[in-house]
Amino acid sequence: MRRIVDLVALPAGGYRAVFTPDQGLAAHAALSALARGPFTDAATRVQTGLEKKELRELAGRMPTDPGDPGAEGLELSEGELHAIHTALTAVATLYLVNSAYFAQEPFQIEVGYLREHMDAFALGLTKAVSEATRQS
Repeated sequence: MRRIVDLVALPAGGYRAVFTPDQGLAAHAALSALARGPFTDAATRVQTGLEKKELRELAGRMPTDPGDPGAEGLELSEGELHAIHTALTAVATLYLVNSAYFAQEPFQIEVGYLREHMDAFALGLTKAVSEATRQS
């Protein structure tokens, strides 16, 4: 079975992740949308573990083109991976109508991906961490 995310646990802690350009774009879009979101830094920190400025900085590190720094591998802390995972799953909440109904079209226009692709990426990230940290 092909892994959705290429990820290796580093001996000193953290992970080395190789994202495809599409995955980098998806992570960048989700992190950036939450950084622009309507919530305070405290609320954003509760949601993602990072403040808005930190989300913007992490978004800026995402490789979105094969020639970008980090395209061959990006070192990320567990907290940064958590923020990426959370952003992928939480960004959809910005597109709820009356706090109840998900609006797919504005989400897809703003974020550039279908919600199910973001969910699959988030699940793939979780599975990759599980595989990378599984005891042999």
